[in-house]
Amino acid sequence: MNKIYQKSFPGEKNAGFTLIELLVVVLIIGILSAIALPQYTKAVKRTRAAEVKMLIKKLGEAEEAYFLANGTYTLCLNELDVDILSAFSYQSNGDECVSNISKGKGDEKIQIWIGRYVDNGWLDKGATNWTLVGYLGNYLFSGNGGYAMRFGFDDSQREPLSCIEYACHVVKEGSFCHEMMGLPFSFKQRGCERFYRE
Repeated sequence: MNKIYQKSFPGEKNAGFTLIELLVVVLIIGILSAIALPQYTKAVKRTRAAEVKMLIKKLGEAEEAYFLANGTYTLCLNELDVDILSAFSYQSNGDECVSNISKGKGDEKIQIWIGRYVDNGWLDKGATNWTLVGYLGNYLFSGNGGYAMRFGFDDSQREPLSCIEYACHVVKEGSFCHEMMGLPFSFKQRGCERFYRE
């Protein structure tokens, strides 16, 4: 009578894996995951940033077309000749002007807004411009970024399509535009925002 611990087929190797072999496989999977997950996260963020960049570029072109037709820029995204509002949630003011749109939540959030700024200490004295901004994640969270354009009546008030990152709190330079988007480490700081030209 065979003992319980004996192999059923003497002379053949046991088909099972040892505990050490299983631990090595789990360790290798863990190491690969630790390397691949940050790269995957960065790739997803770059893809979403490319979407924001395309939207800001399209809205910027529509803003310039509006200027040519009306002699001024508009603060109402719904007055521009581009249909993007259907993909976003928005709240209009009492005059039906939509200046702020968003979709998603948390890190998946995309926010786009347009505002007008008069000299507040960081623009050229007396300058008035319109700034179109698109952000990933929450705007007031340091290290988040997106793309922006500034419009004005003369070149000193304009800023071409640029990568932008929020930096009002302690955050190292280039945390979004340089490290995430791979742009050169050169920027202009205006208030809490850093503009990196591509």
